[in-house]
Amino acid sequence: MAEKLEVVILRSPRLRGTTASRNIFDDALNPTANYRSVTRSGSARSARDAVDSLSVTVDEVTPEQASRLQEEDGVELVPRMPFVLPASVPVRGLSGDAPAMCWGIEAIGASLTPASAGKDIVVAVLDTGIVRGHPAFRGMNIVPQNFTTGDPEDTDGHGTHTAGTIFGQDVDGRRIGVARGVKKALIGKVLGPGGGSTDAILKAMRWALSEDANVINMSLGIDFVGFQSQLVASGRSSKQATSIALAGYRSNIRVFDTLSKLLTLEEADVSGAVVVSAAGNESNRPRYTITVSPPAAGQEFISVAAVDRLGNVAEFSNDEVDLAAPGVDIWSAAHKGGLRPDSGTSMAAPHVAGAAVLWCQHLLENENTTSANVVQRQLFARVKPILGQKRRDVGFGLIQVPPVAGS
Repeated sequence: MAEKLEVVILRSPRLRGTTASRNIFDDALNPTANYRSVTRSGSARSARDAVDSLSVTVDEVTPEQASRLQEEDGVELVPRMPFVLPASVPVRGLSGDAPAMCWGIEAIGASLTPASAGKDIVVAVLDTGIVRGHPAFRGMNIVPQNFTTGDPEDTDGHGTHTAGTIFGQDVDGRRIGVARGVKKALIGKVLGPGGGSTDAILKAMRWALSEDANVINMSLGIDFVGFQSQLVASGRSSKQATSIALAGYRSNIRVFDTLSKLLTLEEADVSGAVVVSAAGNESNRPRYTITVSPPAAGQEFISVAAVDRLGNVAEFSNDEVDLAAPGVDIWSAAHKGGLRPDSGTSMAAPHVAGAAVLWCQHLLENENTTSANVVQRQLFARVKPILGQKRRDVGFGLIQVPPVAGS
């Protein structure tokens, strides 16, 4: 009897697949250039309709069943792979109370931004959820959605911490948030105690876009080793498990890469979203480095490395990134109350997301636009160079927020 594999089945009645590429998004996306700052062709409206109409289901199929499904118009199959938080990183040498202002806020030039900055911008955080009753989120319109089968609240603390860095208000006189004026936040819980999966991430991204998110933050990554181990545990040989895992990894990269392009297509009546993702913590410098994995590997997603106070890339930070941000000893909201420090590219990505929010607000007030493409150009053009660091390790440089008038 043929072995079955759990797959995510993507269906869209508005799209037609092609035998050559087996990519149901081909009709919606026809790029003329692949560099993020160049205007792309293709219909943003058709792309948005394609995403909105997308059906995401999970099933176990044999190779023969998979082959038949892939021949259908408007169908795409990808192996259902596990997603997890980036590898944990120990916090060293910190004790006592949180500082009056997290050092990362000063490092990206946000120390003078007013408390109202970001008031008209919608942010989505796809993570472990959030503790809505935390003082850092008082008075906010928190819109939750649970894409796991577990507790809808944040039982881990990771999502609460990342959200606090993006838009957390001051707690006991201590500043933790980059864009403190955000009024509406979409909180998609995609990771539970056992992690998440391809379908949960795809559903959450579709939801965030349908709710008109201007900025989306994802501090998570694919668990290749875990998937391979699952396959071995199901009775497959090590060689077969590795082959299947590699194929699944490539398929997931391709889907997230295509989705990243669809999310940033824009027209007069269709706005895109800036999507920020942590690069991952699997490196062990100087012994070795690991390249970013999905979803951060998506071409139009902004992958973020972590640097310390001195501007040095963190030893755990993965490479082949777009931008760098503070990610070592970052104080933010703790899910059990108060504030706590943490380190990782998960802490760096929210700094970029917060900066994207401030750029959205700045452009809205000065140019009457929140265009994702314009925001991305500003993020990349206004970075602070990091001397002595390699481009592959820190990308274009250290993220910076818009200048404050009169400063």
